[in-house]
Amino acid sequence: MKHKIKPILYIAGILLLFATCTRQPHASALLQQTDSLLHHHQPDSALQLLFNIKDETSLPEAERMKLVWNKAMAHYQLEMSLLEDSLLYQAIAYYRQQPTDTARLLDTYLLEGMYLRWKEANDEAITVFDKGIALAISRKDTTNMLVLQRKKLEVLYKQSRFLECKAMIEDMLRIAHKLPVKEHYQMVYSLALVSQLGGDTSNIDCPEKGFQLALEAGDTLFAHHILRNHGCMLVGAHRYREAIAQFQRLIRLNPDFLPYAVQLSLAEIYINLGKNDSAFYYLDKAAQSMDKEQKQKKDQIMLSFKSLYYQMQSALNERMGLPYSGQVFRRYCDSITEDLKDKHNTALRQQETRAQLQQRNYELIINRQQMELRIAVIVSLLLGVILALIVLYQQNLKKKERTIHRLSSELQKYSKQLKDNEVLMAQNNESIQELQMQLSTQKASEQEAQLSLIKQLEEQNRQLNLANQNLQHQIEAHWKQLKSAPLKTPHLQELTTEMLRLKEREEALTGQLISTHPLVAELRSKPRFLQPEDFVRIATLVNEIYPHFTERLTDTFPNLTELDQQLCILIKLGFSVSQIAVFMAVSPSSVSQQKSRMKKRILQQKTDSFTEGETLDLWLHRF
Repeated sequence: MKHKIKPILYIAGILLLFATCTRQPHASALLQQTDSLLHHHQPDSALQLLFNIKDETSLPEAERMKLVWNKAMAHYQLEMSLLEDSLLYQAIAYYRQQPTDTARLLDTYLLEGMYLRWKEANDEAITVFDKGIALAISRKDTTNMLVLQRKKLEVLYKQSRFLECKAMIEDMLRIAHKLPVKEHYQMVYSLALVSQLGGDTSNIDCPEKGFQLALEAGDTLFAHHILRNHGCMLVGAHRYREAIAQFQRLIRLNPDFLPYAVQLSLAEIYINLGKNDSAFYYLDKAAQSMDKEQKQKKDQIMLSFKSLYYQMQSALNERMGLPYSGQVFRRYCDSITEDLKDKHNTALRQQETRAQLQQRNYELIINRQQMELRIAVIVSLLLGVILALIVLYQQNLKKKERTIHRLSSELQKYSKQLKDNEVLMAQNNESIQELQMQLSTQKASEQEAQLSLIKQLEEQNRQLNLANQNLQHQIEAHWKQLKSAPLKTPHLQELTTEMLRLKEREEALTGQLISTHPLVAELRSKPRFLQPEDFVRIATLVNEIYPHFTERLTDTFPNLTELDQQLCILIKLGFSVSQIAVFMAVSPSSVSQQKSRMKKRILQQKTDSFTEGETLDLWLHRF
């Protein structure tokens, strides 16, 4: 009973291991990778992985919703349109039913609002953002609340609803102690900006506070940005003296911060103050600064600044009674147009190349995962075979030992008899040669007797040859039985080793004959499409090495097509699927399908084929 339970346990373990290794975690693993990529703000890489998931309908609901969600989130991070994400509302409804995932729940309002924004349904988008903001406040999620508020501000700003933006920013600044430092000084600066755009100058001094907060936070660059724009706001409010003071302050702090922008603003101030000489001076300085900037940064396009420069230049020329000419500015605009076209084309090519490289990279990753899976399956199968052999060995050891002793004694007897016959045949051949040499020197009466003796020796050799052939068949039959049995004694081990060497030598010689053939060597090094005459040469080679291979194949399986026979010949010569695909000008998958169909036709003709579970390649190798 104990011996019967063990094989069952072994087989159960093998099946469990095989099932574990052959599971398809492909889609689940890819979705987990895209979660990580989106978290680290790598949406382009995430999209490349998501595009490798082909059969969406076969996925479970959770994975299908995650696929839809991750695609939409990648589009959002890339600032792409969400209008193509037609299943987004299904994913939103699914995740709103999972209230424990707070971050994703709040993101449903973010994506829904952005989807409505792309549909130009701005009022509906604002309503959705408001719901998300209220939920974030109730859950004390400041981070997501700020994200949603920023998106709502963008919609309001786009609609030029500046006073609503102002009211919203003032509400946010009431909880300034909860805001991140960066968010705080940016909001203070934005309050002054939207207030002025809405015609309210009451907050025009707020940039000074934002400037101090940015400096304290160590964000010097943004602080200088605030200082320059504060000067521009003062210009818009006609407070020119204060604006000049702000610009001079900026020049003292950082003379290299957008010098042409500062100089153009100063020129605008002096034009409004009627100081033409000072205006000309700063216009010339601005032109020099822009030329210098473009020489250092050839990709820099300063169309707005150039336009402002030429407008002020024209205004001063008109004021001074000088002629007006827009030719220089038109040429500049034309050159920018051409540069933009070139840059656009270059960017498209770079994007295409990057996409191809990313696609290839992820294909390699997927291929590696599939290869690892195949290796795991192969290892599990090998372990299963080994365990099965161990179980069979333990159960049948005594019986096979008796069989081995019997077969080995008979094999020794047949081998000795075979050698004795060979010695006797050699002796007979020597005698025949001697008798034939003596015929010429003997008389006619003696020659007749000698010829009769030669015939007797030849007949004996013929009988011995037949006996040897029979013995050889018996030895081969005994060897086949011995080969499948475990070997214990040193004598049997030595005999087995010798027979293995003979078999290996035979296979090596056969392989050498095949590999040295000119056409085979050429096809292995440089695969190409095979012409009909090439198949004739290859078939001839196979029939020479494996006698009557094609005839035996046709006689045994008359239902095989000509294409099946050609495929059998190529497999028999050891060509791989990829090489055969090149020979026949088809894809490797087509070759595999053809092999599968051919195996079915063989089983239809001869049902006892592949009884040992061997592959088509191994079966043809033995045929």
